[in-house]
Amino acid sequence: MKLNNINLFSLFIFSVIVSALGACAYIPPTPVTPTSPRLQNGASQLMTLLSQMGNTQHYLLPGETEFDKIPQDPQNPLTADKVRLGKMLFHETALSFLSKNNHSGSWSCASCHFAEAGFQDQRVQSLADGGQGNGRQRKLLAENIPHANLDSPNLRSPSILNVAFQHNLLWNGMAGGTGDNLNHQARWDKTKPHGFNYLGLDGAETQAIIALGAHRQTHDHQKYASAQEVLTIMDSYPEYKALLAQEFPDEPVCRETLGKAIAAYERTVLPTQAPFQRFLRGDQTAMSSQQIQGAQVFFGKAQCANCHTGPALNQENYYALGFNDMQVEFGPAPDAATRKGRGGFTGRAEDEYKFKVPQLYNLKSVSSLGHGGSFQSDAQQSALEKIIRYKLKGKSENPEVPQSQLSLAFTLMAKESFSETEIQSLVSFIENGLYDPNIKRYEPKELPSGQKIINND
Repeated sequence: MKLNNINLFSLFIFSVIVSALGACAYIPPTPVTPTSPRLQNGASQLMTLLSQMGNTQHYLLPGETEFDKIPQDPQNPLTADKVRLGKMLFHETALSFLSKNNHSGSWSCASCHFAEAGFQDQRVQSLADGGQGNGRQRKLLAENIPHANLDSPNLRSPSILNVAFQHNLLWNGMAGGTGDNLNHQARWDKTKPHGFNYLGLDGAETQAIIALGAHRQTHDHQKYASAQEVLTIMDSYPEYKALLAQEFPDEPVCRETLGKAIAAYERTVLPTQAPFQRFLRGDQTAMSSQQIQGAQVFFGKAQCANCHTGPALNQENYYALGFNDMQVEFGPAPDAATRKGRGGFTGRAEDEYKFKVPQLYNLKSVSSLGHGGSFQSDAQQSALEKIIRYKLKGKSENPEVPQSQLSLAFTLMAKESFSETEIQSLVSFIENGLYDPNIKRYEPKELPSGQKIINND
């Protein structure tokens, strides 16, 4: 009896340990087949369509803890502790210590890229220094703040979801000392943000290093050399110091090391619980009939996957779709280089007015789309539905963009005829089939500084 009791107790302890480990590790779901004949038939047709385009694995995201499968910079390998460090730093308001408005500690990366908005922003024009409030409620600290004192970019904040699947980041792709940017090294300027490309790091790392200065979290927001500026503020937080020493033992505590940690975290922010991802992993009940029909339109008739492809449904390429530039609320309007997108960075006429193909996950929670936020949700239509209907018309809304620059895929799409049912199903697939409802799991529970998440107002 004693032996049996001991064995039972040991088995209980073992099962508890296995359950605890299972909560942390990614386990693919068991294949589930729909019981509805209509849903089953639609799911089967979609699987056949995806197989004809290659295979379902082409669109499958790795699990957020499957570090061996997540694309990463060889100079910045992923580790669990580095990701945990970056997760806290991304949300750490204590890093914003250089305010022009005597309001230090009131913003972080997550002020403009927060979970509830799919790690984008609900504001058309984001607001870091000079703003107060969380997420979609963020507003001016005071009405009389000079616009020159505000940190508010004149391009819409892009999402950090799926950045692991891009080599060059930002709307014009200027961030990153790898990939296509190596063809434009003569354009890199060490007195400007893209001077950080000389570090030879990938886009996620380079962009994070740029942002730490551009958004006044270190002293110099432009000079390339300031990547090595020692950040003594971290001396106040033993947990940060210990993790930085562990993950970057031979490097100073500086803008570059903090940027690498933030980038490591960003690479793991993957919408793996979206219905389409669950569908690809074998759960054919994950999407509704309407979402499945929309996926068939997306990958079939509409040919959206010609540009929105791979696990992130994006592309390392740039197209001119004739979107309007931002109508700014604060500060100067976009200059000529900004309005010309990729061409403003490369200096090539053929790249003018072309902007990066964005990823498509968790757009349901975003109320403005386009590099200038020119598509905005209202009571009748979401921003996503507006941008889909715009593409179906194939007519530029921006008179500054020459017809000759418009993407061929954009103009050809308008020649197809889509029923209202097809349009609504396409909207449903992107808004709901690509929506991860548990995206807030990527927010930390607390910060070593003791300050609030997202903004310490």
